[in-house]
Order: sequence, then structure tokens, then C-alpha cells
Amino acid sequence: MREGGHIGRGGSACKPSGADGPSATFRDQWAHAIHRPWAVKRFGRCLMLRKLLGTGLLLATLAGCTEPKGRECTSDADCGGGAGRCEVNIGLCYQGGTEPEIDVCDPACAAYEACTTAGCQARFMALAIQSPANNALVGAGPVQVQVRLVANPNYASTTQYPDTLDFSASRNDGGSDVGSFGPVSRNEDTYTVTWTPPSAQAQLTLTVAHPTPAAVPSASVTVKVDAVAPTFTISIPDPTRIPGGPNQAEPRDSDTDYAKAYRRDESVTVAISANEPVSDVVLTVSGIASGGGVGQALTPKPVQAGGTCEGSPVFCGTATVDLYEPEMREFRGTMQFRVEGVDAAGNRGSATAGLKVTRWKWAFDGAGLIKASPALGEKGVVYFGTSVTNGKVFAIEPSGKKKWEVDVEAVEGSPAVGAFSNGTELVYVASNFAGVAGIGSGTRLRAINGELGTVLNTPCTFPVATGTPPSTISSAAITATTISSTPVETGLFVVSGNYGSAVGLRPTSVGANAVGCVNSDSSQGMPNSTAGGGLVATNTGQFAYPTDARRMVKYSFGTPAAQWTATPGGGSGQRVFGMALLVNTLLGSGGNDFDQGGVFQVAFDSTGTPPANALPDTDNGRVNQLVATADNKAYFGREYAGPSNLLARYDLSVPALSQASPAPGVLSAAPVIGSDGKLYTVNKSGELAVWTTSDPLSSQWKLPSIGLNIEASPTLDCARGSDGAPLGANRPGVLYVAVGNKLHAFVVDSPRLLKDPNSWPKFQHDVRNTGNPSTPITNCP
Repeated sequence: MREGGHIGRGGSACKPSGADGPSATFRDQWAHAIHRPWAVKRFGRCLMLRKLLGTGLLLATLAGCTEPKGRECTSDADCGGGAGRCEVNIGLCYQGGTEPEIDVCDPACAAYEACTTAGCQARFMALAIQSPANNALVGAGPVQVQVRLVANPNYASTTQYPDTLDFSASRNDGGSDVGSFGPVSRNEDTYTVTWTPPSAQAQLTLTVAHPTPAAVPSASVTVKVDAVAPTFTISIPDPTRIPGGPNQAEPRDSDTDYAKAYRRDESVTVAISANEPVSDVVLTVSGIASGGGVGQALTPKPVQAGGTCEGSPVFCGTATVDLYEPEMREFRGTMQFRVEGVDAAGNRGSATAGLKVTRWKWAFDGAGLIKASPALGEKGVVYFGTSVTNGKVFAIEPSGKKKWEVDVEAVEGSPAVGAFSNGTELVYVASNFAGVAGIGSGTRLRAINGELGTVLNTPCTFPVATGTPPSTISSAAITATTISSTPVETGLFVVSGNYGSAVGLRPTSVGANAVGCVNSDSSQGMPNSTAGGGLVATNTGQFAYPTDARRMVKYSFGTPAAQWTATPGGGSGQRVFGMALLVNTLLGSGGNDFDQGGVFQVAFDSTGTPPANALPDTDNGRVNQLVATADNKAYFGREYAGPSNLLARYDLSVPALSQASPAPGVLSAAPVIGSDGKLYTVNKSGELAVWTTSDPLSSQWKLPSIGLNIEASPTLDCARGSDGAPLGANRPGVLYVAVGNKLHAFVVDSPRLLKDPNSWPKFQHDVRNTGNPSTPITNCP
């Protein structure tokens, strides 16, 4: 140091006044400080230290430029290492780096150093990586790297921080892809940079350094990078199916592409696996939109770990999905299953699988043409007959299993089912025969025990050797007649041909298990019924039906004279097929040809010859069958000679046609109305269609070509368990459709029939085909 100059690196702290010779550092000369005078110039003044100064004064002076530790020492090692220093001249430790700054050092200090009484000292103590933590696991997304540059607090007020730090990364496996760093931002002593890790699974070392390496030691952390999404697998087992046969309906869809499809009313448990630990795993199921595309998605369902997965995956979970929950706007299609989850690094993986779903439940082959609508029992057993010469009556459980069969003759009219009592119900059915040796031709009426399949007593037989044979060609019904002033359940039939009487099949006496037949008109002068026509009855023994003479008639059982006879449409009349009774309004539907007919209305409590004119806007097309709701809306098909057939909604309270939708085909069968407002139709060309009854009247989905020349009207039941009990109000229902020789069961979204007691939602009113408005429409909730 020059005489009178400032302490500099390598120079003396103070030089003896007037002394010559080489300069020495403050520390080097300290041993002589109490023996000779020294000058220390600091902040513009000089303090003379002379050898005569006492130790106390010297310590007081030192206190201004150092922080004594109070520990005796002979070297720095005695001061605990690190920043501890030993002043050997007085044998005391002090904290290094606490020497006060001075104005000038010679040579000058670097920007990252402070000029102090002890020379150039480091301004920065360390680099501290605050995030990510050492051995942290990071994923594929951006990672915030945050570093604090720790300054010596004694020089903090004069320290200037660099604008940036140097960030780098290296892979422990020697790979070259280490990701990339974005621009560095500084907030006082903290630096932040965004690091985009490589798309790999690797271990990397992140290093941060001062722009000038000598300023402060660099710092590093090790991070584990997992930028690869987990791999998921969705496994769906094939459904279990019992092959069809003589005693079991065929459960497989007739479309071979859907032979292994799940049914709409089934549940499926899927196994979900992953190749690494994952969390927040959810399964989202999307339904089937119109046209077969991906429909609306359900709320994601959490997947719980556990269950059985193929192989030994790191993660295995299962989820059960009720297939009636997603939307399904087609008869068959593919639902989408999508699983998502994250691994420990936050990478989100997913997998998608398709599941074929069909509404086909089963089809039972009766080995004979089915012309009449099936009837349902209390436990959902389906009763129907075949119209071949050696016909049969079948009882099929909701599962498609045959319960029993009874050999009869040709069944051309729909059966009716009585009330459930003492664990069973009676199935009332008529069958026609021809050319039987010793008997001739005629009709037989039977009451069959629904539980056992046994015929009660000898069938009532109405034969004729020559002439027009008796026959039963319309539906059966259930009414009540009296025995000894006691009302008893009575199966009601209109026996046509040369017999001409309504016949009641009822107990032989009050409370008897045996049944017998009773004529309503002993003179046998009642008109013949229309083939395939309806039969409406009440619990007071009154009944009405359409005749083959183009009339509608009403009788009271046991009274030969008609209470009234109406001529549909006036003039020579129109042939009527369908009938519906809404409180006191009897509706008939029919027509003589393609371009004539309509819907005819008669007051049920009329007498004599009441009018039965066609309702406005219904008299220019044949109407084969109809159904009606309690809000005075009727639904029917209008048949024309050309291709312009219509499905109509008619407002009976106006009365006026409120809407018609084109091209449903020829509807010989009655529609069915579900509890959710959906309408089901089957046309003669074998197309099943589902319609919304709300505005607009529009088709939701169709199943084409299930058969030809369909005459039997469909029926609708709720979902049932193995014991026949209804499963619940929100489960999909089952639509039964007879096509050719087969009875089909289709899963539909309507839970059950519309069950308003003032409605007529299907052929013959209710699932039991009683034709009686007092009968509950269904026992489904």
C-alpha cells in the first residue's frame, strides 16, 4: 500500500509512519501492531496505533472492524472452520466476512466481491435451489425452477445481483435430450426459470451457477423425470348366454355382428389395468347417438383398486356400468368406454374401448304363425298361441325360458289372463279346429292354470258337422257375471259362425275350481265378430264388439237383445277392428278400403241406434287399430292406397288432427304407449319404430325387417327379476313383438306401460288383454 493509502489486497493494512520497506497486509503486520505505530485511514480519518496502546484499547478498536467470537485460538482451525477466523496476535476468534467495507482496494475487487478492511471478500455465500426438491419426481409439464442467491448480510446494502444465473441439465444415463430452459426472471435475490423436461423416463441433474463461476459455488439437485403417460387397458368379458332351443329362447341378436353384444338392460363389470401406479382413475361411458355415433357421456365413475385383471399389472381396478344409463338412440350400436388416470408424476393417461350393445333380449320360436297379441301374467309370464292346425299355447318366463306348453288347435284370437289368486292365474284362450273325425269343425274354449299349464276340466267345444263352423276370431276379454248374486270372474268370447253367441267361461259354482261355459244368448242370434277385432267388457257384464256386418254392438251378458247397434260412418257402415273405451266414450277404428275409414265415436251408455260418425279429418284412410291417453289424445296409423301412410295424433277434445308423421308403413297392429311418452309401432313390413308423443311427433329409432305380414299387436312390460317381481321404476322395460313364428323380446327405454286408469295404451287395454277399463293396466311400479 502506498503511504497513507487504503488497505488493498496484498498490501499492508497500515504502514509505520515514515518507514521504508515492502508493504505488509493488515493481518501480516498485526503481530507488530502493539510495538510500533500504524496508520489506518478509514472514512477519511487516520487512527494511530502505537505499541504503547493497551490491549483493552486495541480490542475496542478491533470491535469496529471485526466481530470477536470470544474463543481463544492460535489458528483458524481453533475457530470451528467455515467463516471463523483467528486473530493470533491476541489469540481470539472472530467471524470472517464481517470486516467492514472500505472505499478502495488495490487491486480493485471484482463485482461479486466487497472491498473490506480484510481485503476483497465474497459478496455471495451460496446458491440455494428452493424447487424442485432433491430427488423430486416431475412429469411432462413445465417445471418451475426457483433459486435464491444468498448474499453476505454484512454487504447486502451495497451488493448488486446479476440479472441472470446459468441453468443447465445433464442426464445420468448420458442421453442428449435434457429438455429446455426458458428465460430467467429475477425478483430481488430469487431467480425463476421454466424448465421443460424431456419426453422420457430418466434421472437428471439440474445445476445452477453464477455467471462468473468464481463468484459462488454452483448448486445441483437430482430430479426424476417421468414424462411418459401411463398405459391403461380396458378388458370387457363376453356376456354369458344360454343357447336357444325348444325350451329356451334364443338370446343372441339375429345380426351376427352383435351375437356377443351386451343387452341394454344388463350390467357389465370391466377390468382396468395400468403399467405403473396411478390415481384418480375414472371411467366415462358415452352412449349411442342417432345414426350410431358417440352419444352423450355419463358422469365419470371412479375406479376403485382391486378385483382381478389378466396378467399381473401394477394397477388393477374394476367398475360396473348399468348399460341402461347411457343414452341409446338406436336399436343396436357401440357404447364408448374411456378410462383416464394420472401417475405419480402427474402424467395423464387414457384408453378407449367400444362395447357393442343391443336391445335384442331373446326370440322364442313357437313353430307356428302367431296372429294374436300375447298376454302377460302377474309375474311377467308371456302367454301366446300359434294359429297352425295343431297349435299350441305357450307360457314363457321373462328370461325366455319355456314354462309350459299346451296342445290346442289354431289360436286366432288373443288370450286374456284373469286375476292372480292363490299363487296362480287363469289363461282364457279359444282355438279353432277343422275336419276332426266324428266332430267336424268348430271352436274350443279353455281355461288353463297359469302356474301348472293344466287345463281346467274338459274344454267347452262348439262343433258343427256341416255349414259354417263356429269359430272364435276376435280377442277374449274378462268380465264379471253373477252366480247366486255373487260376481265371479268370467272369460268372455264371441263365438261366431253358425253359433252366434257370446260365451262366458267361469266357475261352475261360487268358489269352485272347475269351470264351465255359459251362453249369453241361448237363442244364438248374436252377430259374428270381426276377425282380429277387439272386445270391450266391464265388470257389470256389459260388452261391446265390432261385427262382420260393419256394425258396432253392445250387450249385457245374459240378455239376448243388443243395448245398442251403431253404424260406423253411417250408410252401409265401415268395418271396425280396433276399440278403446275412455270412460263413457267408445272409439272404434277401421275402414272398408285403403282410402276410406276412420275413427268412430259412440257414447257407451247409449241405447237404440246411436250415431257413430267418423271424427273430422279421419275419414279418408283406413285405421286398423288405435290407442288413447287420458288427456283425450288418440294415436293411430292411417292407411292409404299409395305410399303416403301416416302416424297420427288426434285431439279428441277438439276434435281435430293435431299432427301426422309420414311413412310409418301400414299399421295393422295397435301401437303401444310407454310411461315415458314413447310410442311403439310395428308395421306390416316388419319395421319396429319408436316415436316421441310430444311435439313434434318424431321417430327416435327403428329396427327394419324383423318379419312380414305382422298382425299381432305388441305389448310392454317392466323389467323383472328371476322371481317375476318388478325390479324398479327406473329400469328399461321389455317390448314383446310377435313376428311370424317367433315371439321377440326387445329392451326399450320405457319402464312400463302408461298406467293412467283412464287411458287405453295398448290393444285390449292392459297387459292381461282383458279389454276391461277396470283392470289395472300393469302391476309395474
